Amino acid sequence: MAKAKRIVGEDLKLVDVVIEVLDARLPRSSSNLVLAELIGTKPTVIALNKADLADPAVNEAWVRHFESSGRPAALINAVTGNGLRLLLQKAKQAGAPALEK
Repeated sequence: MAKAKRIVGEDLKLVDVVIEVLDARLPRSSSNLVLAELIGTKPTVIALNKADLADPAVNEAWVRHFESSGRPAALINAVTGNGLRLLLQKAKQAGAPALEK
């Protein structure tokens, strides 16, 4: 674990924006507290994956929760690609350079 933390810490120096992928069905439980510690003040965008399997009203409540705490969030489905354009748009707004297709 120490080696992984060191590698992630080193790699984060090269990153403009972190995209943290959480499971939309249990976002709080799928968040990694060690990652949050490593990220520090680096801009972060939350990708709530498997949004199609979670309650739409609860999904929207989580998006509001994250955005009210200053972390943009997008509902996505990594299998179908739904929501990825919005996620990339939010990452760009958070400070990511122009992203290639």
